[in-house]
Amino acid sequence: MQKTTNRHEGQGLSIFDGKSALVVEDYQEMRKTLKKMLQGFGIERIDEAVSGQEAIRNLETRYYDIVLCDFSFGDAKNGQQVLEEAKYKDLIGYSTIFIMVTAEASASWVMGAVEHQPDDYLVKPFTRDVLRLRLERQIRKKRDLHEIEEAINGQSYNNAIKLCEAKLASEPKNRYEIMRIKSDLQMRVGDYDGAIATYKEVVRRHPLVWARLGLGKAFLYQGDTNHAMRVFVGIKKDTPTCMQAYDWIARIYEMQGRRKEAKEILQEGIEVSPMSITRQQALGHAAYYTGDYMTAERSYRSAVKLGRHSTLKKASDYSHLAKSLAHQGSDVEAVRTLRVARGEFNHDSRGIYETATAEGLVYKKMHRLDEATRALNEAKEILQRGSIDEVDTDSSLEFAQTCFDMGDDELALSVMRKVITNHYEEPRVLDQIRAVFKKSGKVEAGSALIEDVRREMVALNNRGVQLVKDGYMLEAIDFFLEAAEGLSGNKTINLNAAQILIRYMRDHGPDPNYLRKVERLLQKVENIDPRDERYLNLLKKAGELSH
Repeated sequence: MQKTTNRHEGQGLSIFDGKSALVVEDYQEMRKTLKKMLQGFGIERIDEAVSGQEAIRNLETRYYDIVLCDFSFGDAKNGQQVLEEAKYKDLIGYSTIFIMVTAEASASWVMGAVEHQPDDYLVKPFTRDVLRLRLERQIRKKRDLHEIEEAINGQSYNNAIKLCEAKLASEPKNRYEIMRIKSDLQMRVGDYDGAIATYKEVVRRHPLVWARLGLGKAFLYQGDTNHAMRVFVGIKKDTPTCMQAYDWIARIYEMQGRRKEAKEILQEGIEVSPMSITRQQALGHAAYYTGDYMTAERSYRSAVKLGRHSTLKKASDYSHLAKSLAHQGSDVEAVRTLRVARGEFNHDSRGIYETATAEGLVYKKMHRLDEATRALNEAKEILQRGSIDEVDTDSSLEFAQTCFDMGDDELALSVMRKVITNHYEEPRVLDQIRAVFKKSGKVEAGSALIEDVRREMVALNNRGVQLVKDGYMLEAIDFFLEAAEGLSGNKTINLNAAQILIRYMRDHGPDPNYLRKVERLLQKVENIDPRDERYLNLLKKAGELSH
C-alpha cells in the first residue's frame, strides 16, 4: 500500500504544526495520557497501536513524523524489536523521530536500545514539559531533512549529497545531523575518500562517536585494516559503552581468521550489553567453531530468547544451540530444541534444511543412525530442489563432514560442491575445504572437485561475456542475473551481474529497477568482501548513475 504523508510546515506556525504521531502503548490509560499530551502540543493526526505487531502494520502503510513506543509488551514483540524491524524494512527514515518509553532504567536495557539508535528515550513517569522539550529538540535536529530523504528514497544518492552540501553551506544548527547523512551516503556510493574527509571534519570540531566509527569503517573498506583496528580500539578505550566498536573489532578478527580473539572481544561486549541478538549470534558462532560449546550454548540460548519476536530470528540459532548441547552430552535437550525449531520454521526451506543438518549430527552422536539417515535424506531433497541459496560456510563444512562420517559420500560431495562454487577464489575457505577432505581420507577427490568447479565457473562466466561481445546485452543481463540468483554467495558472479547492469545503464540511462538490482548485488559482495577493489570500483560507478 502506498504510504500517505503529512509533512506540511510553514512560517509562523508552531513547531508541532503539521506533524503526525504514532503512539505504541499497551496500557490504555498511558496511551490516552500520551495522546492527550501530544494533542496539547498541537499535533492533530495521532494514531494508536496496542502492540509491536500493530505498530509495524501502521508503519508499513503511513508516514509518521514522531513515534512514541513503549519498550515492554509482556511476552510479545518489544519496543527495541519494533525499532530494529522498522529500520530493517526501511519503514522509518532520517526525518522520523523515534522515542522509546520505558519503566525500565537498567543499564542493559539502555545499552540495548541505544545500540539500535532510537533518537531518545524517556523513563516513566515523566511530565508533559519533559516530553515537549525532548520533542522540540529532536524536531529542530531533524528540520529540513525531508527533501534529502525524498532524494534518498528515489535512489538519487549523489543528488542527496549535493542537497546536504547546500544545507551545510548555511551553517545550520543541525549541522552534525546533516553531516552524518552526507557521510552515510558517501559510504553508500563508495566515495570512501569523501566519507573520510567528512568524518575527519566532524571529529576536528567535536569527537562524536558516530563519526569515529564511520572513519574506522571507511578505512576498513579501503583495505587499511590496521588503521581501522586502531580507530575501533581507540573508541572502545575512550567510550567503553560504544558497543559497535566491539563488533567491528570482532569482525576484523574474523576476517583475519583469529576466532579466539573475536570470541574474547565479543564476550567483553556481552558483559556490557547482553540485549543484542546479533552480538549473541556472533559470539555463539565464534565460540562454537573454537570448540567452546558452553559459551556457545549460553549465547545461542540468549539469541533464541531475544529472537522470539524479532525479524532477526534465525533457524541457525536453534540448530547451533542443539549442536552445542549435543557436544556437551545434553542429548535430550538437543532433540527437544530441534523439535521446537521444526515448529518455528516449518514453512521455511532454509530453516528446515538447517534443522535437518543439525539433526544429522545430533542423532549420529546419539548413535540413532536411522534417524540421522532420515535427516540427511531430507536435507538432500531440499538441496536437490534448489530451494535454498547460500548457507553458512562453517555449518556446511560441518554437515559435509557428518555425511562423510555416515558414509553418504554423494550428499557430502554435493554440499562441498556448493561451498566450493561460492568460494573457489578464497584461499582461506579452500584450506578449510581441503581439511574436510583430508580428515575423510579423500584428498584426491577433493582436489578433483575443486578443479572441476573452477572450470565450470570459468565456462559460465565466458558464456555471459560472449553474449556481451556479440551484442546481446539484454540476454547477457538475464543470464548473469539468473546465475547470481542461483549463486548468491559467489562474489565474481554477483560482481559480473552488477557490472553488466551498470554498463547497460551508462549507455541507455539509469533505470530504477536495475539500480535496485545493482544495489542488492553489491550488498551481497559487501557482506562477502567489502575491501574487494572491483566491488569498490563498481560501487562508485553505481553512485554516479544515481543522479
